[in-house]
Amino acid sequence: MSQASSGPLGRAPASSESGEAKPDTDPALTDVLDCLLRFGTAMMRAGDTAFRVREWTGAIARAMGVEALSVRLALGGITASARRGSEHATLTREIAPPGIDAWRLGALENLARDVRPGLMPADLAAKLAAIKAQPPQKLAIARNTSVSGSPSGSGGAGMALKPAVAATMVRPKAAASSSMVP
Repeated sequence: MSQASSGPLGRAPASSESGEAKPDTDPALTDVLDCLLRFGTAMMRAGDTAFRVREWTGAIARAMGVEALSVRLALGGITASARRGSEHATLTREIAPPGIDAWRLGALENLARDVRPGLMPADLAAKLAAIKAQPPQKLAIARNTSVSGSPSGSGGAGMALKPAVAATMVRPKAAASSSMVP
């Protein structure tokens, strides 16, 4: 196929019944795969498991019209191969150092759960950007002391103090987050 007769990325433009070329309405498979990898890296970076990353990336891929998807995960990177019709693509993306961000994991899983067939890469990219724009959630640890009791009648002898730790997610105030650098 010559370059002059091919569309973007070597894809032949679709033609109408009259034989005239019409614009391609499907996004390029590489664009779809790039957004899927952005989603997968966001999940891995937030601390999700490989099983869930594959599960939710596959759900989004199906909504975006991908017929077959293979995802390979490693601590430092993600590689995915996809097929849609006669198109095939493979892309790799590095994963920045991972952490645990339960809020971000929830937001990403909700995004994947709510996708509908026909999702376009630009729509997924905008949703991912909105999630990424949120400042990292801080884990606040509060220590208190609880009393471990002894049998009654011992007059309190043998009572020991045991520290207990409670952790909660704390969202920074909007004013404070504007001065934070991502």
